[in-house]
Amino acid sequence: MQRLEGQTIVITGAASGIGAATAERCASEGARIVSLDLADADVSDESQVSAFLARLDGPVHALVNSAGVAVRKTVADQDVESWDRVMAVNVRGA
Repeated sequence: MQRLEGQTIVITGAASGIGAATAERCASEGARIVSLDLADADVSDESQVSAFLARLDGPVHALVNSAGVAVRKTVADQDVESWDRVMAVNVRGA
């Protein structure tokens, strides 16, 4: 029996990076992976996340919050909208 068999795991940011690697590893251990990424729902938008989760059938056993964005500018060159987006996804989205 695999360690995570029968477990449903929601992974945000699962399209790439740490989220994708985590999804791959958990799937190899038998978990059912539910990927949540911009194609499905924006983690900074509570109504989109609620609608996404409402479509799931059965319980969620674990949540991996790995969604994140970065602005590749110095602090002095960042605009308020970019900063707000970073905080909305990286902090509030979790």
